[in-house]
Amino acid sequence: MVFGPNIERMEKEKNIQGLIQLLRSRNRNVQKNAGFALVRISKPAVDPLIQILNDPNWIVRANALSALSDMKGKKAVEPFIQALNDSHYGVRGVAAIALGELGDTRSVEPLIEALNDEHNYIRREAAISLKKLEDKRAITPLTQALDDKYQDVREAAKEALENIKKHKKESKAERNKKYCNQCEHKLEENSNFCTNCGNKL
Repeated sequence: MVFGPNIERMEKEKNIQGLIQLLRSRNRNVQKNAGFALVRISKPAVDPLIQILNDPNWIVRANALSALSDMKGKKAVEPFIQALNDSHYGVRGVAAIALGELGDTRSVEPLIEALNDEHNYIRREAAISLKKLEDKRAITPLTQALDDKYQDVREAAKEALENIKKHKKESKAERNKKYCNQCEHKLEENSNFCTNCGNKL
């Protein structure tokens, strides 16, 4: 009988390099469980994961990005932005989704550019993430995306525009509850400080 890798033990021993090697496994469950283990290890795994974002295998790059996304580390924002230019649409898709979840305003312009991606899946995910970021810079590009030949992209752009315009109508007091008055980063609910710049609220 052939046994699989002991991922639980590798996690306990913080065998980060060993777990990263498992991201290259042909077994999807092994890949997934290794990724979960790296997420639980968290901060010590961030730099090693960033280092493999140039791996020649797009699946490895996508798995690394997925793990970094689940960690929600701000250090990974720039690598995610760079990944929007990856040669494989699967990697670009992971990056577009993650940037919306991270909520960092640095990703607004790159996501706007992604509205022109050759793949409609990326254009749709970029619009969905721009909806979450609620930045007025995206209004004109999203308006142009209403003419996209794919319905799912048009619908995502429409929803994003509606959300951004609704957001613009909020009172200043309401906005200050949701966004940092120093860096404009979207605040986490009930947070006492900005996770982007450290500003105390």
